[in-house]
Amino acid sequence: MNNKEIQKQKNNQFNGNRYSKQNNYNNCKVVNAYNFVSLGDPKNIKRGKVTTGEFSGKLICTLKNLTPIFTSGDSKIISSKDKNGKSINHNCEYFLCDNNNYIIAGSSLKGAIRNVIEVVTTSCIKNVVEKGVPLEFSPCSKEDELCFACRLFGSTGDTKNTSSTTALRGRVYFSDATIDKKKADIVANLVTIKPLYTPSPKCKKLYYLKNNIRGRKFYWHHANKIGKDLTTYENTIEDKNFTSSNSSIQFLKPLNTFNFEVHFDKLTEEELGVLIYSLQLEDGLAHKFGKAKSFGLGSCQIKIEKLYLETKDKYKSFTKCYEDTPVDKFLNSCIEKYITDDRKEIKELKAILNTKNSIDFSKKFFPIIGDKFNSLPQILDY
Repeated sequence: MNNKEIQKQKNNQFNGNRYSKQNNYNNCKVVNAYNFVSLGDPKNIKRGKVTTGEFSGKLICTLKNLTPIFTSGDSKIISSKDKNGKSINHNCEYFLCDNNNYIIAGSSLKGAIRNVIEVVTTSCIKNVVEKGVPLEFSPCSKEDELCFACRLFGSTGDTKNTSSTTALRGRVYFSDATIDKKKADIVANLVTIKPLYTPSPKCKKLYYLKNNIRGRKFYWHHANKIGKDLTTYENTIEDKNFTSSNSSIQFLKPLNTFNFEVHFDKLTEEELGVLIYSLQLEDGLAHKFGKAKSFGLGSCQIKIEKLYLETKDKYKSFTKCYEDTPVDKFLNSCIEKYITDDRKEIKELKAILNTKNSIDFSKKFFPIIGDKFNSLPQILDY
């Protein structure tokens, strides 16, 4: 057997991947940091008015980073020289913090959780160029025709349509996630990482399938790095030299625990169930937060420690405003209605949020666009 035949045999091995479609990943040699969860069946979009529910309260949550994590705070530019002796400006970035805590901004948490909720509930898609978005998934623009996510988080209307003036306040509020600086395990020195390239026009086809947008963007977890020693990351993301296109960052090491709260106002049982599911997810699934997600940073698990519901005596008593409540009732109703095996987008969501996958990010981080391949396989083809 010659070298080409040996390599072909290796490419055809599936390495435990349960979606065996001729191993498109290896055959196409595509290693991309992200992919797209399908928008879903437009028949499942249920737009309408906000329904006032009976549940107000707060969720007490912890967030544990399974891989290093970095959120941008202060930065400074230093003058240096590259490996060829050329003068350059190099960016140094520090973890977001206040006087006492390192911080993951509440807006970052909210954005990631909303993305999950949009998939689960077949909601509209926002913040994308209108061209390529199916009409049924266009941003909500009328107060009495709001998708599930917009009813929960609020809506600014269709920002692409200047005649749309609808704006609705949300009913879910995220605090920042914080960890005491004294308890945090952070790298002693800044680490110079490889450039985080911005999307190239050459990659335009990655975002489209049959002239429509592929779906909602999510990043893969780097399964081969989760639970591994810090040197695993440094060997694959570190750049030995300063350049004008890379940066040096201060990240937290794995297994730090942040605390945050999610406050909610007048949700229905269904809405609260969807919020709980999308926060905590299922065993083996995890979120992505922060910067450098393409390098495997930011894989995090959220745990709901307590659910407190406001009592009817909130305004009558200063001693009992909240009642400790189990989450199971709300969680189970969500799973029964939304997390079903007949929905392709749910299968895709679980696949890309799974902390175990067969994708090898040890050598390549971005797609190889060649003559024979100019698009991404779908999530379930990996």
